Amino acid sequence: MKTINILSSMISLILILSSCSEKMPYTEFVQDGIKIVENAKQGTDKDFKYSINEIYTIKNIDNDSSFVLNFPGDRADLNSDVDKNSNLYVVDNKKSLILKFDGAGKFIKDWGGKGQGPGEFPRNPIDISVIDSENKVYVFDGSGRLTIFDTDGNFIKFFNISGRNLSAKNFYMTENGPLFGCEVYEGQYGTGDFKMGFSLYNGTEEFDVKDKIFGYLNPFDIKKIDPDNQGIISGISRDDIFIADNSKTVYTIHQFEYNGMKKREIRKKYAPIRRSKEDMEGIQDALDKFTKRTGGMFEFKEVSNLQSVITQMFIDGSYNLWVSIDESLFNEDGQEFDIFDKDGHFIKRIIVPELAGLKIRAKGNYLIAATPIEQNYTEDGKADPEIKLFKLNTAE
Repeated sequence: MKTINILSSMISLILILSSCSEKMPYTEFVQDGIKIVENAKQGTDKDFKYSINEIYTIKNIDNDSSFVLNFPGDRADLNSDVDKNSNLYVVDNKKSLILKFDGAGKFIKDWGGKGQGPGEFPRNPIDISVIDSENKVYVFDGSGRLTIFDTDGNFIKFFNISGRNLSAKNFYMTENGPLFGCEVYEGQYGTGDFKMGFSLYNGTEEFDVKDKIFGYLNPFDIKKIDPDNQGIISGISRDDIFIADNSKTVYTIHQFEYNGMKKREIRKKYAPIRRSKEDMEGIQDALDKFTKRTGGMFEFKEVSNLQSVITQMFIDGSYNLWVSIDESLFNEDGQEFDIFDKDGHFIKRIIVPELAGLKIRAKGNYLIAATPIEQNYTEDGKADPEIKLFKLNTAE
């Protein structure tokens, strides 16, 4: 009996060790004080489930002049944010207005207008953020002014944003403080030494640009612009900031705390994918249209024959990171996402038909999905913009 018990214990131990040694589809290690997560192509949960439900769609309606959705110029997407009650706040860049829609997508009111007075915008508004805990709306305009309203559009105060050797071009307000997307310059413009780049900075309580979180500088020539430079591709959560490498060969995402401390690097095995001849011709045609529309001011380098690895990212209400890959933004069958959990482990790759051709901004379980500016340069010409609000849920 004792021999049988010993044998049984040994078998149990072998089974436990075998279970513990089962190879996970990722490895973790520390490099230069940073935690690295190396993910394989297979995910950790092939049974991952999600649901996505459209709440409403906002679009221009013939014979209805109560509001108009306008693309902000030739180089920017529609910008909007949502509050906890599904009210949507949209930047009308051309008319310098903020449009507010209720939880059913019905237009309620607008406010703002071009001017120097309280609640007006010296230059067209660009970015907008709504902070539910404060019942405040933050609007950043092209002059570098940040104007704060309550959620009914009543003016509170404004700040002028400034920084040395940089120009704030984008603004994102969070529960942890402000973030600024800045153009950064080095050298004299028009010379071979001139460099330009993009950096992400955090800010102070008085909205001064403070510490650089991430950025880069590259040689710049207005007649030799890199058409594949997407700027900084980021995803912003309640606790962290995720920034993707702007690459065609490497799949890497950097995870930062709001104080600028890098806490994790997420990597995934990746094989570069070539663009089709049709895609190459389409991109070149779009660039030619852009050059023509700007009167020849901007010209571009030759288009790369490789797809960009990452196009956009967002974080859902369960703190999963969704990464749009391989330029799937315009796939007719749907946008393709790699999903990672809060620890940077790859879960699963999925295709979401509802998000085909849409740029995403996430806030908790809400997804704001808008027609991207790239649609203006497709074969069909100028796009009619739409904004869709979705509720995204994932199985815990």
